[in-house]
Order: sequence, then C-alpha cells, then structure tokens
Amino acid sequence: MNLLKKIMLAASMMLTFGTANAAVEIIDLGPVSSGYSIFSSGNISSIDTDKIIFTLTEGLDLTDNGDFFSFDTVTPGVLMNVEFAANGVFVDSFAVANGGIGSFGPESLAAGDYSFTMSTNGTSGTYSYSLSAVSAVPEPATLALMLGGLGLVGFMARRRKTA
Repeated sequence: MNLLKKIMLAASMMLTFGTANAAVEIIDLGPVSSGYSIFSSGNISSIDTDKIIFTLTEGLDLTDNGDFFSFDTVTPGVLMNVEFAANGVFVDSFAVANGGIGSFGPESLAAGDYSFTMSTNGTSGTYSYSLSAVSAVPEPATLALMLGGLGLVGFMARRRKTA
C-alpha cells in the first residue's frame, strides 16, 4: 500500500511539473513619443507568446501616418495572431499567415500603456515588426525651415525679374 502511494505521488508530480508550459517573452520598448520609430525581428516557438509593451508619453494624431504597427511572418506556413490592447483592454486583432503582412493603423492614440501580443498556431517561426509613432503634424522648426526656404526662393525669383 505504501509503495502504491509513492507511485501515485510520483506520477502526479510528473504530470504536474512535466508538462510544457508556455513562456511569455516581454519586449519592453519603454516610453514612446512623437518621432519614435523601430524595426526589429524575433523568433517564436510553438508554445511561446511574445508581447511588445510600450507607453505613449503623449497623444498621437496618426491620420496621415499610414500604419502605426506592421508585422510580417518571415517563415512560410506559420500563422500568427496579433492582438492589440490599450491600458490592458483588448482593442483589435489580426492574423498573419504564410509570409504575409498585417498592420494596425488607428487615426489617433491617447497617452497610455499599450501592448501587442503575438502567438502562433502551434508552429515555430521568425517574424519582423515595425512601430512608427511619427505624427502627421510637422515640428515647428521644420515649418520655420520650410518657410525660410520658400522665402529665399521667392527673393531669388524677384531678384531675377528686376535684373
């Protein structure tokens, strides 16, 4: 009877601790503000989940920016699900398969904590992603430089007319 209890205890421990547990790899981009851009890549196994987290320090108007986040699977045959969350609340998701490209491009984002979570369909593979927080509104120095250049071109055109 004592031997049977030891065997049952050993079997239950093997079942409890012997199963594969999915690991979550967290990629922390830290504070992100207007003008921030990154392109990177990673590997994901069949049981892992990768999570990209970042904090927007200011609201962004992305109306004319295109895609805020783009993602593609480099390994053909891998189906990846990408979920986007704002302040811990699910917002949107998309699937990327067979070397395809998926993207998320909202019109605006408020300051706060954001995350993208990637998981696979049970296959391993590689992926790449880019995050672009480039605001559609130019910086004041850019506008001043542009206006100064236009003024200089106008001055030169006027000078040529009088000469």
